[in-house]
Amino acid sequence: MAVSPCSKVLLQRHLPAGAPTLLLIRHGEKGGPPIDGLEGPSLTALGRRQAARLGERLAGLPLSHLYTSDLARAHQTALAVRTHHPEIPFTVLEDLREIDFHHLPGEPPPANSDARLRFEQEIKRCSRLVRRWRSDFRPGFGIAVVAHGNLIRLLLAGIIGSRTDQSIPFATNNTSVTVVCLGPKRPWIPLVNCTRHLTTRQIND
Repeated sequence: MAVSPCSKVLLQRHLPAGAPTLLLIRHGEKGGPPIDGLEGPSLTALGRRQAARLGERLAGLPLSHLYTSDLARAHQTALAVRTHHPEIPFTVLEDLREIDFHHLPGEPPPANSDARLRFEQEIKRCSRLVRRWRSDFRPGFGIAVVAHGNLIRLLLAGIIGSRTDQSIPFATNNTSVTVVCLGPKRPWIPLVNCTRHLTTRQIND
């Protein structure tokens, strides 16, 4: 079953020519066998189908760069997008790895010094990522970022200027797309956790 054309139009509508635009994408369903050279579980059969439909949805969109976490589940998902955008830069970053649950609202702060240090480093790498994407922006194009649910929630908090140590709690289904426009005065988020490229049975978290 092909991806509905309306789901592509929905994304095209939110890629303004003058604002740096990020497509924050969660990886597909994890739980598959290990892949040589990559850490963490790979995609399941369902995860691969989710990634394929994501790639089809993003085909034809004006993307200038594709970033991915170096963990297997995100890397595989990003490759499905890259199939339709073989000409754009493809960057694998350890900075895009999943982060700790301590950033979620209501969770207690890290209890030991090692965890506190990791907590602070995760906040710093989120800020570093946003600075990098602003510098990589090309007018008229969007930057696609394939990462992980907790990281996306914290990135969004930092982008909109809320507490940079605390994530924004919202659903991030597998291969969902969240669009963030980094305007000159204030960012805006026209699309959150969109899974219109998936069938009802393929939507999970």
